[in-house]
Amino acid sequence: MTTQLTYFITLNKFTDEFILQEGNLISLKIPKQWQKIDSNVNNPALWVCHLPENSLKITNISFYPNHLVIKKMKKKEV
Repeated sequence: MTTQLTYFITLNKFTDEFILQEGNLISLKIPKQWQKIDSNVNNPALWVCHLPENSLKITNISFYPNHLVIKKMKKKEV
């Protein structure tokens, strides 16, 4: 099942920090040191971000010119 949400990305030009926001549900600050250039040469993202462990269980974010990919930690099977 695919879920589609609308996200807004804001760049703070003073700190180079991105803020990822989805309505009132999610607001996530992405500091400059988390942002990396994508190493995929076939379809490179503008930037990728590997997040430390967090309550949202988001492991990484890839920002492309026309879409945003958010990957979450898979549930461990018992």
